[in-house]
This record gives sequence, structure tokens and C-alpha cells, in this order.
Amino acid sequence: MKKIFITILFLFFSLLGSFGINIKSMEITYEHISLSTYKINLIVYSFSTSPVNSSFEVLIENDTNTINLNSIEYIGNYVNKCTYVLNYVFPGPGIYKISSWCYSHNTDVVNIPNPNTVPFYIETFLNINPFLGYNNSPVILNPLVDNACINHPYFYFPDVFDEEGDSVSYKLIKCKDSNGNDIAGYDFPQTTNIFSIDSVTGNLLWDSPIAQGIYAVAILIEEWRNGFKISSIMQTGEIQVNTCNTNFPIIKTISDTCVDAGSFINFEVNAIYPIGDSISLFAYGEVLHFINNPAQFNQPIIGIDSVSSTFLWQTLCANVRKEPYHVIFKTVTYKNTGQEEMLNNFNSSTIGSGWYSGNNPMFNDICSNSCDSSPYIWMGNNSATPRILQSPSYNLYSYSNNMICFDMRYSEQTGIYGSSCEGPDLPDEGVRFQYSTDGNSWISMEYYDPSIPSPGGHNPELTKWSTYCMSLPVNALTNNTSFRWLQIKCSGSNFDHWGLDNIRLFNIPQNNMNYKTVDITVVCPAPDSLTATPIVESIFITWKKVVCNNAIGYKIYRKNSYYGFSPANCETGVPGYTGYIEIANLTDINITNYTDNNNGVGLQHGIKYCYMIIAYFEDGAESYASNEDCAELPRNNVPVITNVSITHTHESYGSVYIAWSKPLTIDTAIYQGPYKYKIYRSKGIYGNNFVLIDSLYGINDTIYNDTLLNTKDTSFTYKIELYSGFDLMDSTIIASSVFLNIVPSDNKLELFWKENVPWSNVEYIVYKQNPYTLTFDSIASTNLTHYTDSGLVNEMLYCYKIKSIGHYSGISLIDPIINFSQENCAIPIDKTSPCSPQLNATTNCDLIENYLIWNNPNNTCADDVIKYYIYYSPSGINQMEIIGINESPFDTTYTHTNLSTIAAYYAVTAVDSFFNESNFSNIVTIDIDSCSQYSLPNVFTPNDDGINDLFMPCQNYFVEKVDMKIFNRWGVLVYQTEDPKINWDGKNMKSQKLCSDGVYYYVCDIYEKHLRGIEKRTLTGFIHLFSKISKKEKSIY
Repeated sequence: MKKIFITILFLFFSLLGSFGINIKSMEITYEHISLSTYKINLIVYSFSTSPVNSSFEVLIENDTNTINLNSIEYIGNYVNKCTYVLNYVFPGPGIYKISSWCYSHNTDVVNIPNPNTVPFYIETFLNINPFLGYNNSPVILNPLVDNACINHPYFYFPDVFDEEGDSVSYKLIKCKDSNGNDIAGYDFPQTTNIFSIDSVTGNLLWDSPIAQGIYAVAILIEEWRNGFKISSIMQTGEIQVNTCNTNFPIIKTISDTCVDAGSFINFEVNAIYPIGDSISLFAYGEVLHFINNPAQFNQPIIGIDSVSSTFLWQTLCANVRKEPYHVIFKTVTYKNTGQEEMLNNFNSSTIGSGWYSGNNPMFNDICSNSCDSSPYIWMGNNSATPRILQSPSYNLYSYSNNMICFDMRYSEQTGIYGSSCEGPDLPDEGVRFQYSTDGNSWISMEYYDPSIPSPGGHNPELTKWSTYCMSLPVNALTNNTSFRWLQIKCSGSNFDHWGLDNIRLFNIPQNNMNYKTVDITVVCPAPDSLTATPIVESIFITWKKVVCNNAIGYKIYRKNSYYGFSPANCETGVPGYTGYIEIANLTDINITNYTDNNNGVGLQHGIKYCYMIIAYFEDGAESYASNEDCAELPRNNVPVITNVSITHTHESYGSVYIAWSKPLTIDTAIYQGPYKYKIYRSKGIYGNNFVLIDSLYGINDTIYNDTLLNTKDTSFTYKIELYSGFDLMDSTIIASSVFLNIVPSDNKLELFWKENVPWSNVEYIVYKQNPYTLTFDSIASTNLTHYTDSGLVNEMLYCYKIKSIGHYSGISLIDPIINFSQENCAIPIDKTSPCSPQLNATTNCDLIENYLIWNNPNNTCADDVIKYYIYYSPSGINQMEIIGINESPFDTTYTHTNLSTIAAYYAVTAVDSFFNESNFSNIVTIDIDSCSQYSLPNVFTPNDDGINDLFMPCQNYFVEKVDMKIFNRWGVLVYQTEDPKINWDGKNMKSQKLCSDGVYYYVCDIYEKHLRGIEKRTLTGFIHLFSKISKKEKSIY
């Protein structure tokens, strides 16, 4: 029987059904009913040929309830959707964990150890929070039930719909056990390339499965509202990987697209599979489930060779959002539509023709009803071991993707001697399921171990009727395949009974599947009719209101020149590459004008100011950009500075050339003259302390040379004021000289320069002085404000200067504007540590040695490494000490010997010719996990034949001591030691007599020498002691 448990308010309760359901996938969702009343939905997708539980018992806190089966829906491909419903009143606000587990994993799940002993587990979190509002969980509309194909990419899209429009994210997690912990030994499915999920779209890609079998997966779906996680759903399922033909269906439709809000979308989707098999076409996506304006897609469309359907959607402004809408089209072909063949149901109360049993089996048992109210075969108290049920041979040669299923139960453990209800309880009393292709050699596919957790116990899950299914390996698909169920040992004919029923073969449908995703982005049209008009020292811009009333504001962008931007399809907002910068954010879409006065400072003359605006939405979505419009302040009565250039570099006799343009016009009615320019200077580039240095009379004298300055060590900033008589007409914006700094480094000099000017510098020419002619030659051109001159000789002097080239975007000004920095000189010197080596390490477990190897940095990122330091620590990276020095740059290996344990930390540094030491290489850690772990066998034969007479470990590395205790089946201690070698000779440590043949249980605490110190690890298991083995038993083994 399968057990299902649901935990609410962190309490544990169970759902118990009559018989075992065979599950493909499952999840828990919930719906808000009223106040704190919610409907809990347990969704189970199962094989349609397996039993379906009619109800489950539920314990919520201390209140026992019943969840009844609400509906069964056949969704095709031999899959049922079973929905169980419970209405529950929660006590109040809080975070509630709803979990469920059910023993239903197929026995041949590849990536779970002992899958029949591990349950399906799912959990959902419900957050009742009055500040966040009531909530319905997301709903998974596309179940995880499709099969996969070897060597072909597998796609899965959950198609999650959230009624409140909350965001969802996705992640792959490990499958969990009944306690909600990661299953020990669980691995994600093996793949040739990638197994991952898109955290935003939920698209699961497995590219590609490499082996046939069943693989368990779990997906965590998290729901977010206003940045807070408000719920999560764990979906757990099994993916059947089959061998498939190499032909897969093809979907043909449009590519990703963008549409303006209000547009009507209409496109056709075609699925093609010209091989004559049935083909179906489906569509998934939230747009198909909208309440107000859902998209339309007639589905499923089923046909032969090809099918098609049309996608229709009338978009609205309400559909504008930042992220695209994902519409997933799936096409599936059906080959081997699934066929079930009953091999034996024992309804005739006979063993059946061609079947064999070495016993005298019963049909029905006084202690148990059958799973379907019909006779079944029972290995009862009239049969002795070995108990065998063997089928006739079957021709499975022409089959593929076969699965065998059967119903089985062990008798309950009553402890009543001689009772037909006494079932298997010891680890060697279980039933083996085997197959043979020649009738002689038998291959075990599964062993149903009855013991938990130690001898004397029993597994209650095996004492209820359950359906067990497993895929048949390729080697079993012959024209002479037979099956058998074998119990080798029992305590006698009155003990350890079990039964079988409904043995059948199931031909798994082959589904060749393909997906295609179409992303549809709904974009708000651009605000229209933007105009820019100059007003004194400001520019006034206006535009028409955006057409989407759900926009929440406008963003205004400005650039100091015209770009000519025309957005590409789906290119929303104002891209950064245009050079436009956001200058304002208006939060009322009814305001359709803005005055740009540069935040009260005023705009500059001589610059053409250009503007664009966009509308934006609550989720960050942006409209297309408006048209681009420009305006320039009228240059009346205003001079414009154009040059601040160093003409001579000297610490006392330096000079600077300053030039400016006179006003285009002067309002002589107000400013009648005489005219005069006042020239101001400040040290540095920011103009923090201007001093009047001179005056020029007349409107046309616009050049000045400033002399007797320290231009070697200081930059200078200037501004020009224009006067009419004693009245200030206006002044230029401040402008500085270009100032060059140089930072010495190893065989190179790094040049950095800066300036503060009102025009735009678009190019810089780097000049270097020729040491022979003493003239400056250009060596580079860049649009950046830094340059590195490499390949230099250390300890040699080099001199440089920079020429800047720029312009104003306004009209009637000098173009280009050219200025020079001061000259500056520096000497390269090696103060740079070499780059760190890349370190790798291996270990020799037998010799207890670690081997280090690293790269020579001279081959990649350095040129003068001369030696290496090797660092080591046995306890932590903060205690690293030098254990060796390699004096040659070509000696890049080191062997560390004389160790008590291989556990260690290592690093290597490189040292150059100036004795600069690099940073540590990557720190490599070696732990004892690099060697085979201490492990124990499960069989030994103390019969003094010189072979396997002592029980000892298979591997014995780096163990300080053990605490080994061995018990017999009644829990009596028979042997104990702290010796890691153990060396048990099979004798009772007290009586010194050889113990009887049988199964013994051990608990072994191992104290191992790890990096973190001595750590304890515990092994438990069983030991089969055989001092005498009969020929009959040998033939069975």
C-alpha cells in the first residue's frame, strides 16, 4: 500500500489509501474560499492501468478528516489526472507547510538508490498574511507526464498560471524523502550536454538523455508579490526515457514578435510528421487563460502526418509589460499507442498453463483480501523454501520500451508462530524478481528487502497490496524471455509468506515530441509630437499624452547633439548607446510639458540640446521613444570660450593660450558699450578660486596668452566676462586645460588625463618625445581619457603630451576645437607582482603522496619570473607555510612526501627578477575523499580454507580508529573492536566458538583524518556469514 502524508502548521499527518497508485507526477495547490478557509487540492497524475485511491485520511493538528477523490480525468497517453479535495479552516495568519509523500516510485528509477524504499514527496507553502492579501496558489496547467527519447533534447514547460498576476520563478531541486530532506545519493539525470531550467520562463531542457530508464525530477515554483515570496509549490515527477526512432515532428510558425498595444495578432501554427503516425498539436501560456482578453487557439488538434491551428489575440494596453509572454507550442506523435497484456491473474485459482512453482501454492489467504476481489497466488504455510513462481517463456524480440507490472504483498508480521499471517522480516527473507533468456541463468532486477531498520524489524510498506512496475532492459527483449519470483530463505513453512496477482506486460507508448516557443512582447506606442522651444536660458518641451492610460509617468532624456534615433522592432526606451541621459521623471501622465533649465543652473550657449521622452509602467516596461527634437539657446550678448591650451611647459615660465568667440549679436539698445572682456583664472580644473588677471578692450579681441605659470605641476581654469561699460552682459562657462598624469609600472607607463570643458572632446592624440630629435611624435589616437604605453625599458625616461579634439554642437563656432596638455615625463619601474600561477594537484593514496603541478606565468602573463615558493598547511588556509622553493621558472612540479595523511591545503607563488612575489595561486585542497572510502563487505566465509576467512575492510585509508560492534539477529553483541582492520574470524568474542551461519548486523563508527580534523562517520549494514554452503544454495546464488 502507498502512504501519503500532508503536514500543515508543521505537523505531520497521513493519507492512507486502500491500494497502491502508480504515480507519474504530483503537486499540491490551494484556493482561497473565504477568510481563512482554503481548498487544498492534491493533484496526482498516474498510469491509467494502476488502481486509484478513492479517499485518504487526513490529520490536521488533532482533527481527522477525509480527502475524497473529487474527479478522474483521462488526459491521454495512458495517464489519469486524479484530484483530491479538502476544505480546511486555518487558525489564522502564518506560514503553513503542506507536504505529501507516497510510496510509488518505480523500482527502476535510475537516479534514486533503492527507489522502491523512497517515496514521492511534495510540499507547498501557504502564507496567510493580511498585509499581502489573500492568495490562490499558482496552477500548473501542463503536467509532467511526457516521455523522453534517448539522444534527443527533451523540453518541458509547466505552463503556470497565477490568477492574481503574481510573478513566478523556477529552480531545479533534489528529490526529497518523507522527512523533506534531500534523498541520499540522488543525482540529477545524466545528460550529454545540459540539464537545466530557465528561472524566468520555467522551460526545462534536458539535452540529451543518454540511457533508457525512469528518472525522478523535482521543480520548485516560487510565487512573488511586491518583492516578497508568498508561496511555493514543489512538483515531483518521473520522466520515462525510451528508445525512439530518429524522426521527430517539426513545428513551423512565426518567430518572436513585438506588437503595439491594441494590435490584433493572427498567425498559423503547423506541425508536420510525414510518417503516417498520429500527431497532436497543443499550446500553453498564460495569455490563453486571461479573463478579459484571452488568446484563442483551437486545441488539441489531432491528425495524421500534419495538423495546423491559428493563434488569435486582441491585445490591450493592459497587456503591456516588460517581460514577453511565452506561448509554447507542443507537438506529439504517438507510436505504439500502449498495449497491456495480462500474463496471469490467477482468477482460475490455478497456477496457469506453462507456469511453474516448486511449491504447492495457495490461492487466497485468510489474512488478506485481494487487491481486486479476485483470486491470487499465495506462498503460504504449505510451502517451503526456496519458494519459486516461474513464468513460461515469451517472445519479446520485436518489442521495445516494455514494462512489467505486478501486484504483490508480504504477509503482516504478527509474531504468531505458525500463523499464515507471519511475513518476511529479515534482510535475506525477501523476494527477488528475475528474468532469464535461456531458462538457466537468472538476472535479478529487484530485491524487496523486508527489514527496516535492523534484523527483527519489518517493512510495513511491503505488507499491503501494491503495484510494482519496472522497465525491461534491452537484454531482456528476446524470443525466449521468462520471469520468476524467488524467495531463497525463510524460517520454515510456517513463516515468511507472500502473494502475487495481476502480472502483466505493458508496452510503453513511444512519444516523439517537439516544442517551439514564441515570445510576444506587447509594447506601448510612443508619445507623439515632441517639440523643443528655447526660452532665455531654458528650453520648453511639449508632447501629446500617451495612448495607454495605465502608464504611470514619463521619462525625459537629453543629449548635447542630434543622434537621429529610430528604434528597431521591440527596442523600447532610450538606449544608452545613443548618449542620451535621463534628466527628469514625471509621475503624472496628464502633464505633457516640461521646462529644462538644467535644475535651475541654466543651459549653456553654443550647444544644441536634443530631447526624447518615453512613457513607463509599474513593472518597468517602457514605451517606444518619441520623435527627437532639438533647440539651441540664442547666442545674444554671450561670449563662448573655445580654447585653453598649454603652449609651454615649465615650473615657472609656462604659458597658456586662451580663446573665445564673441556674441553673435548684441542688443545695442540695452548694451551700448564701450565693451570689455575680463579674464579670470583659477588653479585646478574645477574653478574653485577665480582671480581677475587681465582685461581686454573692444568686442573683437578674443585671444589671450597667460604667461609665467607653473604649467608643469598645475592645471588652470578660465572664464571670460563681457562688460558694457560697468554692466556685466554675460560670461562664458568655465573651461580648464587638459592635465596629464603618468603612473609608472613594469616596462610600461599608464597615462591618465582629465579636463573640465563645456564642449565635447571626441578624440585624443597621444604624443611621445623622440629621444634623438626631441620632437613629439603621435603614437596613438583614442576616445578614452587613458592610455598605456607598453614595451618600454625600465629605468629610462619617457615624455608625453595630449592633444584634445572637440566641438560645440551649436552653429557658428570654431570646429574642430584643438587644445594641448602640458608635457609630462616618467620612468617605468617594476613594482608589479607577477600574475599568479594556476595550480593543480593529484594524490597517490597507496604511497601517501601529493603531486603539485602549475603553469609557468612567463608563457602567458609575465616575462621575468625566476622562481616559485610552495606553500602548505594541514589545517587551514590561514596557516600556510613555505615547504619548498623551486629555483628555476621551468621547474613547475613538486612532490610532497612523508605525510601521515593526504589531507592538505596547497598554494604556489611566483617571484620575478625584482623579487616581487605574486599573490597565491588558486588554493588547492586535497581531502581523504580523493581516495576510496573505508568500506566493508557483506559476505565472508570463515571455514579455514584460506580464502575470505576474516571479515576485514575493502578499503582502509587514513582511519585513526573504529568502534565496530557486530550483533546477531536477536540483537546480542558477538564481536567488538577498535582496530581499523577488524579481522573478525567469525567467532563469538566471549565463547570463542564459531558463530552460526546467518545474517549479522553491524554498527561501525569510523574516525577519519580529514582536513577539518578527526571526523566520525557511521556505517551500518549486514554481514552474511557462511561457514558451510550447500550445492543447492550455490546454484541459486
